[in-house]
Formats: sequence, structure tokens, C-alpha cells
Amino acid sequence: MHNNEDPKNLFDDNNDIIVKLEEYKRLLLDSKENFSYFSDFIPAAIFIIQENKFIYTNKYFELLSGLSKKQINKKDFRELIHPDHLELVKEKNKARLESQVDINRFEFKITNPEQKEIWVDFSSIFIEFNKKPAFIGLAIDIDKNKKQEAELILAKEKVEKADKLKTTFLANISHEIRTPMNSIVGYSNLLTKPNLTKEKIQGYTNNIQTSTKQLLELLNDITDLSKIHVNNIEIDITRININELLKGILAKFETYIVRRNKEITINLKLPRNSNEMDIFTDTFRLNQIFSTLITNAIKFTSNGMVEFGYNIVDEDFIFYVKDTGIGIKPDSINKIFDRFFQIEMSKTTNYYGTGLGLTICKSYVEILGGEINVKSKENKGAEFIFSIPIGKTNINKQKISYEKAWKNKNILIVEDEKINFVMIKEFLSHTGVNIFNADTGEKAIKLFEKTNKFDLILMDILLPDINGIEVTKRIKDINPKIPIIMQTAHHYKEIASINVGADAFISKPIDFEKLQILINKYI
Repeated sequence: MHNNEDPKNLFDDNNDIIVKLEEYKRLLLDSKENFSYFSDFIPAAIFIIQENKFIYTNKYFELLSGLSKKQINKKDFRELIHPDHLELVKEKNKARLESQVDINRFEFKITNPEQKEIWVDFSSIFIEFNKKPAFIGLAIDIDKNKKQEAELILAKEKVEKADKLKTTFLANISHEIRTPMNSIVGYSNLLTKPNLTKEKIQGYTNNIQTSTKQLLELLNDITDLSKIHVNNIEIDITRININELLKGILAKFETYIVRRNKEITINLKLPRNSNEMDIFTDTFRLNQIFSTLITNAIKFTSNGMVEFGYNIVDEDFIFYVKDTGIGIKPDSINKIFDRFFQIEMSKTTNYYGTGLGLTICKSYVEILGGEINVKSKENKGAEFIFSIPIGKTNINKQKISYEKAWKNKNILIVEDEKINFVMIKEFLSHTGVNIFNADTGEKAIKLFEKTNKFDLILMDILLPDINGIEVTKRIKDINPKIPIIMQTAHHYKEIASINVGADAFISKPIDFEKLQILINKYI
């Protein structure tokens, strides 16, 4: 509809506009034919208005207005002005008449049957036409410029908001890290005092464990958000009994509520005859989703009830978590899953948190093939509802067991940090396995060459001489069948992309439940 050339570029400043309008005025007085011929080649709307009626328009005016010549001739000039800008045009024209200025120039919107509204840069000058007062006008289409300007302003506002949120986020993260760290350091120092009773030692240890777990959860949130951002989330689909999973979650949060002295009742609601109901999904991620939603429900409910459960609709599990807490304001419903939203809330409330939980939660639900929504009224609680596909239901039921005989199995732990070796050894002490240690890569290779009797190797990557990747390759050259689990602080995919030959990977800090599952799988 519009010429590809930006007509505003033809008139760079106010002087150009005056010169052009004066030229059109001279052409008009000199010859109407010359004026008409010249104006039809200009990529801008040129028109003459007398007593608010159009008595002349060029071809471009028809394109800009979306009207035919016949339709234009019947129009009052004011009918083309957008209703929002009609008063502006009247005021500008009145000001020009009162000040007797030579030229009137400003921006406003016109209405167009096809595009509804278009921004124009409008200029006009008085003339005498057929011995009556009139004015000749020029309208340049600046709609594209205005939209780009609005987009730039919006983008600037978004960048400023994001920058402000990130700054607040970093300050908030610093606070969230320092709180558990203060507890860990403080109680660790108290444990060094002499003549402590068993009760005090146990109490200090429990506080250290609680704070350590809180710190790890925070670090996991930050790591998970980073993985989600680069689409690097590992998913492990297994078959689980959904009722058993939810009963375990219930038991965990019943203890959680008691420890926090909350006057809350937590309930689990299961469908009838659903004891054998299985789902194929990522157990760890599903557990994280529920943990985030229930923790939030408890956080924002001072007293009352929290309930969670599920129903089955078609091929989906429809899970829910609802509470009788403070609810969500109507203007916040659409932002509840936005990153750092908790930070915005924290300006007016005393609720802690990083504002990452629900963002991560939504991403996990979508990765698992579902959707999540929230229903809430302020001061009347909230209900989060999310769906997860049931998965493969046509496979015969089998009871999955992780119980295996570990007694007298030989495990080599390649770890140079003594404190880490002792920790892993203690974790495995009740299993009956024989533990061996090599604190360098060379020692690990020599020990393996000498005995070659190990059933599994737990391999650290960062060693003081040869890195774990090279050690793994050399041991696999000796015996390709030996299972090697590599412990790493990097993303799995970054290490797995290297052809190291390891059978599995586990990230640091080590989740010992995951380690037990991996050892069960390979030993």
C-alpha cells in the first residue's frame, strides 16, 4: 500500500517542509496543471482543504487514506482524524490562527478503513484558492517509525526492569546463601567446644544438616535454571507407583510442618481403587515439582490446610496442590511463573525466597509433556494444577527392586581429597563392600593393573597428576567391562560428549540416593 521509500527522509527538517510547501504554493498559483502533475509523483499525501472540505488530493493521499477520490470528495477533513487526536488538531489550528505563524506542523493519527489508524507527520500553510482562504497540506506516513519508536521504548523498559531484577536477585541470593552458611559455620564452631553433651552435639549436627540442605537446594535451583536456559536438562524416565511416591512426599512434609511449628493440616487425596496406578515419568523431577508447590503452599499459609493429590482424565494424570493461605492478587496471576517474581513480592511482604521455584517448576512440567496453571483469589488460598501424561500403560506390571547383594564386592574410589573419600566410605560402610582408595591417577592405574579384581570404580575427574578422563580411558583399555561412575562438577552432557568410556556420571555435591541407585545398577 505504501511506497518502500521512507517519505520522511525527503524532508529532513522544518526548513525543508517550509521550502516544499512554498514551492507547491508557487506551482499552484502558476499553473494548476503543473501542480497536479508534480504532486502525483511525490511519495507523500498532498491536499488542499477549504472550509474543511477536500478540494484537491494527490494519488498518494488515496493510498494513505484508503479512500477513492469520490469518497474523499464527500469527506469532511475532520472525519479522517482519529477521535483521540481530534481535540489536538483543533487546538493546533487555533494556536496557528492566533499567532499567525506561517506553517503548522505536528503529528497525529488518521483513520484508515484498512489499517484503522496511521500516524502521520502533518504540515500545512495558508493560501488563497479561487479568491477564498484555504490551506495546502502535506502528510507523511510515519506509522512504521512510531511503531519502531514504541518498540524501542518497550525494549528499553524491559532491559531496565531486567537489570533491576537481576541486581535485586543477586542481593537476594547473597542473603539466601549467607543465612544457611552462617548457621553451618556457627554450629560447626560450637561443635569444637569441650564437654558437649550428646544432646547438644545431636542438636548442632541437625542444624548443620538442615542448613546444608537449604544451601544445596538454593544451588540446585540456580544450576537448574542455568540448564533450563540452555536446554540442558537430563530426563530419566522410569516406571513408578504414583501413590507410593505421594505417600512418601506426605510423610516428608508432615515432619517439615512439625519442625516449623506451623498450625497447618496437610492432606493427601487419592482416587479410589488406585493402589496399582503407575506412571512413566522422571521421578526426581516430579518429586521436585511437588516439593516446590507444597513448600510454597506451606510458606504462604500461616494456619489452615494444604491438600494435594490427583485425578485421571483421559491419558493424563491431573495433579493439584491447594492451600487456604494468602492467595494471589489478580494482577499477579499472569506473572506468577515469571523469573524473579518473588523478588517483586518481597518489597511488601516478609516472605523469603529467590523467585526461581515456580519458573523451574513450570519448565519441568512442560519438559515432562504437561501444562501447569493456577487458580486463586486474594486471601482465599491458591490451587496449582498440572498435568503429566500417564505414559506406557500396556507393559505388564513388575515390581522394580533395587535390593542387591553388595557384600564382599570390591569398589575402588579414585579421590585425592581425603575428606571426600572418608565421606563416601562412611556412606558405603553399612553395605558390606570392600573399599579401596587411590589418591592419584597413576596409583589407580597401577592398583588396577596389579589386582584387576574390582567390581566398580568411582572416578573423580580432577586429580593431581592425570585427570580422571585419561585414567578412565587407560583402565577401559585394560578391561572394557569394568563399570566406572564418574563424579563431576560439570554438566553431564559436557563430559559425556567427550569419548571417555565412563558408564555413568554423578554431579557434585553427590546425592547419595542417586549414587546408591547407580551402584545397584552396575555392581
